[in-house]
Amino acid sequence: PPLPQQRPTPVSTTTGGRAGHVTALIPEDFIVRGGSPTPAAKGIDVNFHDVVKSSPSGRLRMVLDDGSILNLGSASEMTVTESNKQTGRTTVELAAGRVRAQVVKLTNPQGEWQVRTNTAICGVLGTDFDVQVTPEKTILTVFKGKVRFTPLGRGVTSAAISAVTVVAGQTSTAAAGAVAAPVSSGVSSASSAVASTAISSQGASAAGNVAIAASRVGVVTGAAVPAAA
Repeated sequence: PPLPQQRPTPVSTTTGGRAGHVTALIPEDFIVRGGSPTPAAKGIDVNFHDVVKSSPSGRLRMVLDDGSILNLGSASEMTVTESNKQTGRTTVELAAGRVRAQVVKLTNPQGEWQVRTNTAICGVLGTDFDVQVTPEKTILTVFKGKVRFTPLGRGVTSAAISAVTVVAGQTSTAAAGAVAAPVSSGVSSASSAVASTAISSQGASAAGNVAIAASRVGVVTGAAVPAAA
């Protein structure tokens, strides 16, 4: 008879509690903890402040303990720094590449669910969206739901920088600490984003039906600024 399937042994938990676990992947992907990379595998735990990295041909899906789903694209790097189901506060930092997040509905009125890059903060209100890091700017496109979009100047917010709420059918761009007025956008950006983070055969069908099948869909393209030496 076939041997029972075993859950991969989680990597060490010395740097924080569990944030979630990997549910699917296309190798190669790695969990970096304490400077030491461990090959990712289906079922492996991901702790807070772990760096989740994918190779140029890898992709990874993880489910946070609050029920939200993160789909990491190829050549990408992200870290979950906070996720608390009771308080509704979650923060994901994207250092490179792209991540699609399918966020659970926030039940705590004081809750916050954010994806942060070095150039913007995307404050989510129960939505499905994609973040892509490029060298120049942050672009947010929302198809359903809404996202609070706050640009960053030199990595921080200030009173001189205005945030905007981007709703379904609008797009906004943050570059050099400024937010452009929202304008209409098409579905092609979302289709491309879904296809770029899909694992296995889900890509084509999900991309083709993104405006219909997803309950809340948005797209964000973000810029990363190299840290000062």
